[in-house]
Amino acid sequence: MSGEFESIQGSKTIYMMDQKIVKPFIGSVPIDYEKYRTKMIKDENDNEVLRIDYDPSPGNSQQGGGGLMNRIAQMVEGLFNFKIGDLSGNYIYSVKSLNFMHKKHDFSVMNGDESEEKFKASHYLMNLAKEKVEVTDTNSNVLLRSEYRGFRKIIEVQDNNNNQVALLHAPIISMRDRWKMEFNGDCDRYMVLIMAAIMSEFGER
Repeated sequence: MSGEFESIQGSKTIYMMDQKIVKPFIGSVPIDYEKYRTKMIKDENDNEVLRIDYDPSPGNSQQGGGGLMNRIAQMVEGLFNFKIGDLSGNYIYSVKSLNFMHKKHDFSVMNGDESEEKFKASHYLMNLAKEKVEVTDTNSNVLLRSEYRGFRKIIEVQDNNNNQVALLHAPIISMRDRWKMEFNGDCDRYMVLIMAAIMSEFGER
């Protein structure tokens, strides 16, 4: 495990932001922009320590019926796939979307080479414009959870005993822009980072 992977676990504050990139072209033909999306992770000293790379390969849709709708669901799901790694492209987690077009959107969180599922995550669309993200172990026991509304600027993350372990400061206008994560508990920073990345994507789409 690299130094970048180890250093984030003791951080009190980390930042996540979209890397500003120009849509690439080959001649006059635009390249698929989604393949070039990246989020950068910075520490409290503004040093880049990690990156989130998006993998738009098709998801594993659970949309019933097959045919065209299933293919469309797989294509859209792929937009939510991402990997967390160091600046050299060594990955510690790979997050894969499992279903789309549901009020509950499930994710599998695997190790970097995708040989083992480490835990799971789910995003819920609830009543009264409320949303929820949960991280569970492979037996579906809740480890971290957060309920919020999309326009909220401060989002609380709780552990399975309802203790607050982190506060996420999200942009009001665009949830993709810049996030500040403050930790006040002993929790896995990567789980919170994955939660924030999922919230960011659902806030934009």
